[in-house]
Amino acid sequence: MAKHPTVIVKVPGEGDELWLSMTQAKALIKRLERGIAKAKAKKKGVAPKLEGTAQAYLENGLIKISVSVKDLPRTVQDSTDYGYLPLFAELGTSITDVNRFAKDVVYALNEEKEDGTTPVHVLFDNAFERAVENGSQGVSW
Repeated sequence: MAKHPTVIVKVPGEGDELWLSMTQAKALIKRLERGIAKAKAKKKGVAPKLEGTAQAYLENGLIKISVSVKDLPRTVQDSTDYGYLPLFAELGTSITDVNRFAKDVVYALNEEKEDGTTPVHVLFDNAFERAVENGSQGVSW
């Protein structure tokens, strides 16, 4: 018997089971909910503004990317649970001062390489290409 509550997910057509901790199951449900909201918004042709963790949306003629400072620990935990932050997992890192961490994240996002690019530039470059790959109707071919 497991020490911690476990959720078993049956994968349809695969015959396999996926065993998740409660934390992983909650993170998966949140990501599924966000994915459903995004799909519905895309079908309607609008950009969703989602509650919770990191998001991008249109507001007053601006593309905004945000994450609430108070949600940073949850956002980092979700990403760690899904394997996107191996250093956090490896070191068992936890956020002890969310405001200081937020300032450090902003600094890291604006930190320039020798050619002047920042992670924000790279993020937008990737998003521009992804929009075209997804068949954006706002560009000509």
